[in-house]
Amino acid sequence: WLVQRDSAPIVLISISKGGSDIKLALNQPDADQAFRNVAFWFNLSGILDGAPLVSWLFSDSLRSRWTRLLLRRYCPDLRIARELERRPDSPLARPLRLPPHMEAIHVVGFPLARHAANRLSRRNYARVEPNGPNDGGGILLADAVGWPGLLYPIWSADHYLRPTAFEIDRITTALFEHAARELSARVSL
Repeated sequence: WLVQRDSAPIVLISISKGGSDIKLALNQPDADQAFRNVAFWFNLSGILDGAPLVSWLFSDSLRSRWTRLLLRRYCPDLRIARELERRPDSPLARPLRLPPHMEAIHVVGFPLARHAANRLSRRNYARVEPNGPNDGGGILLADAVGWPGLLYPIWSADHYLRPTAFEIDRITTALFEHAARELSARVSL
């Protein structure tokens, strides 16, 4: 789809697993051609390095087995979850490579354990906490601070940007205003 676009600037927006898909696409041999018109990438809670919670999901604990059984009701094929597993041999373990003309802005929740929005969120945070501070299971915060581009941390929000989700309109408006100013400045050069 990106290869077929004309020369108009493109703003990509990805959410959660969509961030993984964009990262993998950026590592493809034709990425320079495909992303030639992408000026901005807004990565909302994108899982770029694998989710530590997925490793727990496929562990042998009784609770993880029960969780897999419940998930099969809604998602009979758990291979999608396996794609997000955090492993050294995973395609997601490769570094994120951005073309020089593309600006990435990563919006990531930065909660403490006490900020968890509900019981499940508290459990997920605790399951991943031995790996370090996290957004409730999807992203290790130490990974996020090393990603190329800009980091837009949302204090007290989890992976789903709760409890500040009601502010997502304000955040996305700020991101689009930034993109419009930057694109306008590039045209006037």
